Amino acid sequence: MFAYGLAAVVFLSLATAISFHHAWPQTAHAAAETKITGFSPVHAAQEAALEDRFKSSISTEEIRKQHRYFTSMPHPAGTVHDHEVAEYIAELWKKQGLEDTVIRQYDVLGTKPISTSLEMVAPSHYQAVLREAAYEIGRAHV
Repeated sequence: MFAYGLAAVVFLSLATAISFHHAWPQTAHAAAETKITGFSPVHAAQEAALEDRFKSSISTEEIRKQHRYFTSMPHPAGTVHDHEVAEYIAELWKKQGLEDTVIRQYDVLGTKPISTSLEMVAPSHYQAVLREAAYEIGRAHV
């Protein structure tokens, strides 16, 4: 079974983004006010600026959009949909400037049950339905 590994790419992307903080200018005033354990005053100001930049870039609309995409279809490891999700993420990262984005393929062992069931045999017989009702796609409070 094949799985498309993106965890390493996520880590490298984050590491690359964090490394850009060395190029950001800071003022003496900001360096004097920012104290972070383990950082010099200058690097603490750079780190604080980086963290503020990341925090301000978070969009709940974008999170909602991505969540809807990732949950719109099952994508177990090794399936066509798994590969489609990997390609989607790679394309997003390329648009964000990560030109060296690569999808790697790995041989892994995975389980793919033929069937699933849940049954109670005593004190009375009951067989559960293991399907959930679908949600409305456009719910406003999600």
